[in-house]
Parts: sequence; C-alpha cells; structure tokens
Amino acid sequence: MRKERQRSGLTGLGWMTFGIGIACWLILGSLIASRLMLFQLPPPGLLPTIVIEVAPPAVAGAAYFDLHGTRPDLLAYGLAGYAVLMVVA
Repeated sequence: MRKERQRSGLTGLGWMTFGIGIACWLILGSLIASRLMLFQLPPPGLLPTIVIEVAPPAVAGAAYFDLHGTRPDLLAYGLAGYAVLMVVA
C-alpha cells in the first residue's frame, strides 16, 4: 500500500512562492548568463561556482512536482530541459 504524504494545506501560498521564485530566477539568471557571455569568465578559482546555475531549475522542478503532482507536463519538461542545458553548457 502506498503511503500518502501529509500536506500542510497551504497550496495557494506554495504556488505564490513558486511564482516569485520563477520570476526572480528569470531576472537573475538572465543577468548572470549575459555577464558570462559578454564579459570575461571569472578567475579560475571561482569558475566552479558557475555550477550554481543548475540549482534553480532543479529546485523549481521539485517544488512543481510537489504542488502539481508527479505526472510530468510541458512545464516540467521545460524545467528539466533547462537543467540539462545548464549542465552541458
């Protein structure tokens, strides 16, 4: 028998914070990506910190699956595709 997860009942608040997180990610992600493309790369010691660009789509995907359910849809595939793009880049 599958054990059902206990939820807090604050689904509306979850969707609001998910939306705020996506908006902030789009703003900050575009700034960071444009800086990486248009200016010189950070010093070699700071180069591994670019991996932080993989975290937002992974966290957004986890939050989306928790709010929406485990069946993937177009948004889930988009988040996964962007995460793969950041890993490859």
